[in-house]
Amino acid sequence: MKETWNALSAALFGTDWKIFLSGLISGGWLDWLELFAVDFLMALGVSGCIISGGIDFSGGCQAGFAACLTALFLNLAENPARTFVGAPIPRLSAALAAAFFALLIGALFGLCNAFSIVILKIPPFLATFGAGAVFYAFTRLLADNFYIINIINIENGVSASPVFFLIASAIGILSHIIYQNTRYGRHLYAVGGNIEAAELLGVRVGKVRARAYMTAGMLYAAAGWMAALSGESRIISGAGFESNLISALDACLIGGVSAGFGSVPGIFGGALILSLIKYILRFLNIHPAMEYAVLGVILIFAAALNARRDKSHLSARRK
Repeated sequence: MKETWNALSAALFGTDWKIFLSGLISGGWLDWLELFAVDFLMALGVSGCIISGGIDFSGGCQAGFAACLTALFLNLAENPARTFVGAPIPRLSAALAAAFFALLIGALFGLCNAFSIVILKIPPFLATFGAGAVFYAFTRLLADNFYIINIINIENGVSASPVFFLIASAIGILSHIIYQNTRYGRHLYAVGGNIEAAELLGVRVGKVRARAYMTAGMLYAAAGWMAALSGESRIISGAGFESNLISALDACLIGGVSAGFGSVPGIFGGALILSLIKYILRFLNIHPAMEYAVLGVILIFAAALNARRDKSHLSARRK
């Protein structure tokens, strides 16, 4: 532990931060935007579950499956003989087909979670944790049976990070409109704030929660799709997306999301902060395990602050 702390201190205080800022300005900001886009979409997905009074621990596994599926489609463009299609496919067509099927399967995964929670009445943390293990098994079967060998970066030397940022921002704007100006959004906050009162007002709680988890599944799929297009090596096995789920939870808590509370601008700010922290950790070349540790510590402190904030909200309601 002492050696780890010494290594972290040396990285932080022995780094020439002028070089870091220069690298960030000259091109590192593209990597930051890429990290942000994936984390923001993950955070948007889990936010609906949290606001409705639930949680989703399967998001990382769902994103991993979508990334692996996208990698498979991208391989069709480069290595048709190594997959189940005997002819090459244009890269753009492969990417769009991957997006369609990833979103469709993401919605189905979300529907499975909703069935367990709404119909079977399983607590959300148990239902989604168990479902995550099943989704990860599907990912491994996909990777092992279809010979996903090469991860194709369709950017051809041109970074797609600004495009990812714009897509994530557009989805964020749409989510903000839905949360604040639609019947579903109002019902989402009502269910998370007081489920008994929502039922008395005629809100179909099960339908609201089912929609929240299905939407979450599609957003996780979009995040995995982006990660695959960026050419990350982890998508070969679909592993490693747990850190994105932790980042998403961090972003939600920092942004003030809890049962019955939260906003998209807050999530946006939280995702920006978390993605910058991850970019700095990787710039410092700190061991990947330490990234999990840092994100975990942030999650604990953010949860503590959120619990205090929720307590003050509850006191204000009673008054």
